Amino acid sequence: MSGRPLPLLLLLVVAQASLAWMDAPPPPPPSSAGHRRAARANPFPDSRMDAQSEKQRRDFMKETSEVLEALLQDYDSRLRPQFGGKPVQVNVTINVDSLGPVLETEMSFRVDFAFRQYWNDERLRFNTSRNEKITLSHEFLSRIWLPDTYFPESLS
Repeated sequence: MSGRPLPLLLLLVVAQASLAWMDAPPPPPPSSAGHRRAARANPFPDSRMDAQSEKQRRDFMKETSEVLEALLQDYDSRLRPQFGGKPVQVNVTINVDSLGPVLETEMSFRVDFAFRQYWNDERLRFNTSRNEKITLSHEFLSRIWLPDTYFPESLS
């Protein structure tokens, strides 16, 4: 076997951009039970929606939509955060699910992993009357800056 690094056969890359909007520590990795519970949490836990709670829900949805539209009004996703200033620190976590087989004759191996990136983009800072974080779908990622991540010498 030569001293060349093995090419990487990339089977699964799950990229999640967790925006550190409020200088809070990042959420737990996707595989933890706490993350699954938080993802299912209902901001309105009472299953009986009376008129008061329905109005609160509609007001919350309206306020959230207004916040998102205001954030993106002058946002340019082509420019990195702090453009013209210091570089953006992008933190990365990788959780390896499986590794193997290693094929010495082809100088390759296979790995399945979850890949997560998070950074702070001050342009997305917001204030609401509830002073909460907003959880967004993956569709929002197409409207914000994302790091240009690549894996050199990877195979498809």
